[in-house]
Amino acid sequence: MTVPPEPVGPGLVNALSSTVIWLFIPSSGSEFLSANKRRSGQQGHWTADARLTAEWRHRAGWIASGYRNHVRDHPVLDGKPVRIVAHLVMIPRRRSRIDPANWAPTAKPTVDGLVDAGWLADDSAGLVEGPDMRLWNRAARVHGDEGILLEIRHVTQDTDEVEQFVLV
Repeated sequence: MTVPPEPVGPGLVNALSSTVIWLFIPSSGSEFLSANKRRSGQQGHWTADARLTAEWRHRAGWIASGYRNHVRDHPVLDGKPVRIVAHLVMIPRRRSRIDPANWAPTAKPTVDGLVDAGWLADDSAGLVEGPDMRLWNRAARVHGDEGILLEIRHVTQDTDEVEQFVLV
């Protein structure tokens, strides 16, 4: 498992590595979208989910756009398929465990924001694997904020072997 570097605030965390890009998208007060607590049906109106989805997508696109010149020639963004792991940076609100997969509806709009910003040509299955959800391995907020820390790297044979091992 890759250990994320210590983020320095919203935006680009580390573009110096030739194998991985780290991008932090802060929540900035927005709720995380949860698969267990959808706002449609009896729990609320579908427009609440649409509003939150748009907020996350816009914030990710805005932050990524600011770093477009920094990553334009980065080897990871050369048009080859990438794998995206979304590390959930969250403080538990109660004494229960956090299930990162429940927060996948938050990660998808952040990847859409990368497409909007021109980092990725498309987020179809042929070009992007993921986002796979992970809980950030530190029980602390990033500069006072929660959010999604995106790990973007090429799809390699090593990652394919891990998937084959799990499926066997």
